[in-house]
Amino acid sequence: MSGDDVPTFVYWAPDWTDRALAFDASVVLTRESGSFTQTVTGTERIARVPAGRRTSLLVRGAGTRAPRARIVVLSEAESLDAVVAPLNGRDRLIIARKAQLSGLAPTVRFTARAGSVITADILPAGGLAPRAGWERAQGSAPFARYTFRLGAAPTAPKVTAAGTGRWRITSDPADLADLTEAQLILDYRGGEATLTGAGTRITNDLYHGETWTIDLKNLTDTDRADLLVDVAAWDDAIDGIARPSGTLPRLPGWTWNPMREAVWA
Repeated sequence: MSGDDVPTFVYWAPDWTDRALAFDASVVLTRESGSFTQTVTGTERIARVPAGRRTSLLVRGAGTRAPRARIVVLSEAESLDAVVAPLNGRDRLIIARKAQLSGLAPTVRFTARAGSVITADILPAGGLAPRAGWERAQGSAPFARYTFRLGAAPTAPKVTAAGTGRWRITSDPADLADLTEAQLILDYRGGEATLTGAGTRITNDLYHGETWTIDLKNLTDTDRADLLVDVAAWDDAIDGIARPSGTLPRLPGWTWNPMREAVWA
Protein backbone atom coordinates (compact mmCIF):
# COMPACT_ATOMS: atom_id res chain seq x y z
CA MET A 1 0.00 0.00 0.00
CA SER A 2 1.05 3.64 -0.37
CA GLY A 3 1.32 5.91 2.63
CA ASP A 4 1.03 9.60 1.71
CA ASP A 5 2.90 8.92 -1.55
CA VAL A 6 5.56 6.79 0.15
CA PRO A 7 5.27 3.08 -0.79
CA THR A 8 4.55 1.38 2.52
CA PHE A 9 5.14 -2.27 3.45
CA VAL A 10 3.52 -3.66 6.59
CA TYR A 11 4.81 -6.72 8.42
CA TRP A 12 4.30 -8.47 11.70
CA ALA A 13 6.19 -11.19 13.49
CA PRO A 14 5.55 -13.26 16.64
CA ASP A 15 6.98 -11.49 19.67
CA TRP A 16 9.31 -14.39 20.40
CA THR A 17 11.12 -14.14 17.03
CA ASP A 18 14.30 -12.22 16.21
CA ARG A 19 12.37 -9.54 14.26
CA ALA A 20 15.28 -8.68 11.95
CA LEU A 21 15.12 -6.93 8.56
CA ALA A 22 17.92 -7.22 5.98
CA PHE A 23 18.90 -4.46 3.52
CA ASP A 24 21.78 -3.63 1.24
CA ALA A 25 24.55 -1.97 3.23
CA SER A 26 24.23 1.23 1.18
CA VAL A 27 20.65 1.81 2.37
CA VAL A 28 20.03 4.59 4.92
CA LEU A 29 17.43 3.84 7.60
CA THR A 30 15.78 6.46 9.80
CA ARG A 31 13.28 5.99 12.60
CA GLU A 32 9.80 7.36 12.12
CA SER A 33 8.34 5.83 15.27
CA GLY A 34 9.37 3.18 17.78
CA SER A 35 13.02 2.19 17.99
CA PHE A 36 15.53 -0.04 16.23
CA THR A 37 19.19 -1.01 16.14
CA GLN A 38 21.27 -1.70 13.07
CA THR A 39 24.55 -3.39 12.18
CA VAL A 40 26.49 -3.65 8.92
CA THR A 41 28.36 -6.78 7.97
CA GLY A 42 29.96 -6.78 4.54
CA THR A 43 27.26 -5.91 2.00
CA GLU A 44 24.33 -6.38 4.38
CA ARG A 45 22.62 -4.02 6.82
CA ILE A 46 20.54 -5.71 9.52
CA ALA A 47 17.87 -3.74 11.39
CA ARG A 48 16.36 -5.24 14.54
CA VAL A 49 13.14 -3.96 16.04
CA PRO A 50 11.86 -4.70 19.56
CA ALA A 51 9.02 -7.12 20.24
CA GLY A 52 5.68 -5.99 21.58
CA ARG A 53 5.59 -2.55 19.97
CA ARG A 54 5.08 -0.88 16.61
CA THR A 55 8.05 0.39 14.60
CA SER A 56 8.08 2.54 11.46
CA LEU A 57 11.26 3.02 9.41
CA LEU A 58 11.97 5.15 6.34
CA VAL A 59 14.29 3.68 3.72
CA ARG A 60 16.49 5.97 1.61
CA GLY A 61 19.17 5.42 -0.95
CA ALA A 62 22.66 6.71 -0.21
CA GLY A 63 22.87 10.45 -0.88
CA THR A 64 19.12 10.92 -1.43
CA ARG A 65 16.63 12.84 0.69
CA ALA A 66 13.32 11.41 -0.52
CA PRO A 67 12.41 8.08 1.07
CA ARG A 68 12.07 5.12 -1.26
CA ALA A 69 9.83 3.19 1.09
CA ARG A 70 8.35 2.93 4.55
CA ILE A 71 8.58 -0.28 6.59
CA VAL A 72 5.99 -0.73 9.35
CA VAL A 73 6.42 -3.67 11.72
CA LEU A 74 3.42 -4.38 13.96
CA SER A 75 3.44 -6.19 17.25
CA GLU A 76 1.82 -9.60 17.37
CA ALA A 77 -1.18 -8.21 19.28
CA GLU A 78 -1.65 -5.32 16.85
CA SER A 79 -1.57 -7.65 13.86
CA LEU A 80 -4.75 -9.29 15.16
CA ASP A 81 -6.52 -5.92 15.21
CA ALA A 82 -5.28 -4.73 11.78
CA VAL A 83 -7.11 -4.72 8.47
CA VAL A 84 -6.79 -2.95 5.11
CA ALA A 85 -10.11 -1.40 4.11
CA PRO A 86 -11.41 1.41 1.85
CA LEU A 87 -11.73 4.61 3.85
CA ASN A 88 -12.38 8.08 2.42
CA GLY A 89 -11.54 7.15 -1.13
CA ARG A 90 -8.49 4.89 -0.74
CA ASP A 91 -7.34 1.69 0.88
CA ARG A 92 -5.91 2.27 4.34
CA LEU A 93 -4.40 0.24 7.13
CA ILE A 94 -6.69 0.43 10.17
CA ILE A 95 -5.64 -0.78 13.62
CA ALA A 96 -8.68 -0.73 15.89
CA ARG A 97 -8.08 -1.33 19.57
CA LYS A 98 -10.86 -2.62 21.84
CA ALA A 99 -13.16 -2.83 18.83
CA GLN A 100 -14.09 -5.04 15.92
CA LEU A 101 -14.71 -3.94 12.36
CA SER A 102 -18.32 -4.97 11.87
CA GLY A 103 -18.73 -3.57 8.36
CA LEU A 104 -16.70 -2.37 5.38
CA ALA A 105 -19.29 -1.21 2.82
CA PRO A 106 -20.70 1.27 2.16
CA THR A 107 -18.69 2.58 5.10
CA VAL A 108 -16.42 1.19 7.80
CA ARG A 109 -18.18 0.38 11.07
CA PHE A 110 -16.62 -0.35 14.45
CA THR A 111 -18.35 -2.33 17.21
CA ALA A 112 -17.31 -2.34 20.86
CA ARG A 113 -18.75 -2.59 24.35
CA ALA A 114 -21.17 0.20 25.23
CA GLY A 115 -19.51 2.97 27.21
CA SER A 116 -16.00 2.17 25.95
CA VAL A 117 -13.67 4.33 23.85
CA ILE A 118 -12.68 3.06 20.41
CA THR A 119 -9.16 3.95 19.26
CA ALA A 120 -8.34 3.69 15.55
CA ASP A 121 -4.84 4.24 14.12
CA ILE A 122 -5.05 4.85 10.35
CA LEU A 123 -2.46 4.96 7.55
CA PRO A 124 -2.23 6.89 5.22
CA ALA A 125 -3.14 9.78 7.48
CA GLY A 126 -4.09 12.38 4.90
CA GLY A 127 -7.58 13.09 3.60
CA LEU A 128 -9.49 11.51 6.48
CA ALA A 129 -13.02 12.81 7.03
CA PRO A 130 -14.95 10.97 9.77
CA ARG A 131 -18.46 11.90 10.80
CA ALA A 132 -19.27 13.76 14.00
CA GLY A 133 -18.29 11.96 17.21
CA TRP A 134 -14.80 10.98 16.08
CA GLU A 135 -12.03 13.07 17.64
CA ARG A 136 -8.42 13.45 16.52
CA ALA A 137 -6.02 12.29 19.26
CA GLN A 138 -2.29 12.23 19.85
CA GLY A 139 -0.69 9.27 18.08
CA SER A 140 2.58 8.10 16.58
CA ALA A 141 3.61 9.10 13.04
CA PRO A 142 2.93 8.15 10.32
CA PHE A 143 -0.50 7.07 11.62
CA ALA A 144 -3.42 9.35 12.37
CA ARG A 145 -5.24 8.44 15.58
CA TYR A 146 -8.95 8.96 16.14
CA THR A 147 -11.13 8.07 19.11
CA PHE A 148 -14.87 7.59 19.54
CA ARG A 149 -16.70 7.33 22.88
CA LEU A 150 -19.71 5.04 22.67
CA GLY A 151 -22.89 5.70 24.60
CA ALA A 152 -23.27 4.24 28.07
CA ALA A 153 -24.51 0.72 28.63
CA PRO A 154 -28.25 0.38 29.22
CA THR A 155 -29.77 -1.41 32.18
CA ALA A 156 -28.94 -5.10 32.25
CA PRO A 157 -31.68 -7.71 31.75
CA LYS A 158 -32.93 -9.47 34.87
CA VAL A 159 -32.30 -13.17 35.33
CA THR A 160 -34.56 -14.71 37.97
CA ALA A 161 -35.18 -18.26 39.16
CA ALA A 162 -38.40 -19.76 37.81
CA GLY A 163 -38.23 -23.26 39.26
CA THR A 164 -35.69 -26.08 39.45
CA GLY A 165 -33.24 -25.73 36.57
CA ARG A 166 -35.21 -22.86 35.04
CA TRP A 167 -34.51 -19.11 34.85
CA ARG A 168 -36.49 -16.28 33.31
CA ILE A 169 -34.75 -13.50 31.34
CA THR A 170 -36.57 -10.17 31.40
CA SER A 171 -35.48 -7.19 29.31
CA ASP A 172 -36.90 -3.81 28.30
CA PRO A 173 -37.17 -3.39 24.49
CA ALA A 174 -36.27 0.30 24.88
CA ASP A 175 -32.93 -0.65 26.47
CA LEU A 176 -32.04 -2.88 23.52
CA ALA A 177 -33.33 -0.68 20.70
CA ASP A 178 -30.12 1.16 19.79
CA LEU A 179 -27.64 -1.62 20.56
CA THR A 180 -25.77 -3.48 17.85
CA GLU A 181 -25.58 -6.62 19.96
CA ALA A 182 -27.14 -7.44 23.34
CA GLN A 183 -25.00 -10.27 24.63
CA LEU A 184 -26.06 -12.11 27.76
CA ILE A 185 -23.31 -14.53 28.78
CA LEU A 186 -24.58 -17.44 30.87
CA ASP A 187 -22.25 -19.43 33.13
CA TYR A 188 -24.39 -22.50 33.67
CA ARG A 189 -23.68 -25.99 35.06
CA GLY A 190 -25.55 -29.02 33.75
CA GLY A 191 -25.87 -31.40 30.83
CA GLU A 192 -27.21 -28.77 28.44
CA ALA A 193 -29.03 -25.45 28.37
CA THR A 194 -32.09 -24.70 26.24
CA LEU A 195 -33.44 -21.28 25.32
CA THR A 196 -37.22 -21.01 24.89
CA GLY A 197 -39.22 -18.00 23.74
CA ALA A 198 -43.01 -17.82 24.04
CA GLY A 199 -43.11 -21.58 24.50
CA THR A 200 -41.03 -22.35 21.39
CA ARG A 201 -37.56 -23.83 21.53
CA ILE A 202 -35.07 -21.38 19.97
CA THR A 203 -31.67 -22.99 20.48
CA ASN A 204 -29.62 -25.04 22.89
CA ASP A 205 -26.05 -25.49 24.09
CA LEU A 206 -24.40 -28.75 25.14
CA TYR A 207 -22.24 -28.25 28.22
CA HIS A 208 -18.54 -27.97 27.33
CA GLY A 209 -17.08 -26.21 30.35
CA GLU A 210 -17.37 -22.66 28.98
CA THR A 211 -19.96 -19.91 29.04
CA TRP A 212 -22.85 -19.63 26.59
CA THR A 213 -23.54 -16.31 24.85
CA ILE A 214 -27.07 -15.35 23.83
CA ASP A 215 -27.65 -12.24 21.69
CA LEU A 216 -31.02 -10.81 22.70
CA LYS A 217 -31.01 -8.57 19.60
CA ASN A 218 -31.45 -11.66 17.42
CA LEU A 219 -34.75 -12.53 19.13
CA THR A 220 -38.21 -11.22 18.39
CA ASP A 221 -40.13 -9.03 20.82
CA THR A 222 -42.51 -11.95 21.35
CA ASP A 223 -39.67 -14.28 22.30
CA ARG A 224 -38.09 -11.76 24.66
CA ALA A 225 -41.44 -11.17 26.40
CA ASP A 226 -41.47 -14.79 27.60
CA LEU A 227 -37.84 -15.94 27.55
CA LEU A 228 -36.69 -18.93 29.58
CA VAL A 229 -33.45 -20.85 30.01
CA ASP A 230 -33.70 -24.47 31.14
CA VAL A 231 -30.56 -26.24 32.39
CA ALA A 232 -30.76 -30.02 32.33
CA ALA A 233 -29.38 -32.31 35.01
CA TRP A 234 -26.08 -34.03 34.40
CA ASP A 235 -26.10 -37.22 32.35
CA ASP A 236 -23.32 -39.67 33.25
CA ALA A 237 -23.32 -40.79 29.61
CA ILE A 238 -21.79 -37.43 28.64
CA ASP A 239 -18.26 -38.05 27.41
CA GLY A 240 -15.32 -35.74 26.76
CA ILE A 241 -15.92 -33.28 29.61
CA ALA A 242 -15.71 -33.79 33.37
CA ARG A 243 -18.84 -33.50 35.47
CA PRO A 244 -18.99 -30.02 37.05
CA SER A 245 -18.60 -29.93 40.81
CA GLY A 246 -21.39 -28.89 43.12
CA THR A 247 -25.15 -29.10 42.86
CA LEU A 248 -26.57 -29.56 39.36
CA PRO A 249 -28.27 -28.05 37.49
CA ARG A 250 -27.45 -24.45 38.38
CA LEU A 251 -26.71 -21.02 36.97
CA PRO A 252 -24.08 -19.49 39.26
CA GLY A 253 -23.61 -16.30 37.26
CA TRP A 254 -24.14 -14.28 34.12
CA THR A 255 -22.57 -11.24 32.45
CA TRP A 256 -24.21 -8.42 30.51
CA ASN A 257 -22.19 -7.33 27.45
CA PRO A 258 -24.06 -4.70 25.40
CA MET A 259 -22.36 -3.59 22.16
CA ARG A 260 -22.67 -0.31 20.26
CA GLU A 261 -21.47 0.78 16.85
CA ALA A 262 -19.45 3.75 15.56
CA VAL A 263 -19.79 4.59 11.86
CA TRP A 264 -16.84 6.29 10.20
CA ALA A 265 -18.54 8.42 7.55
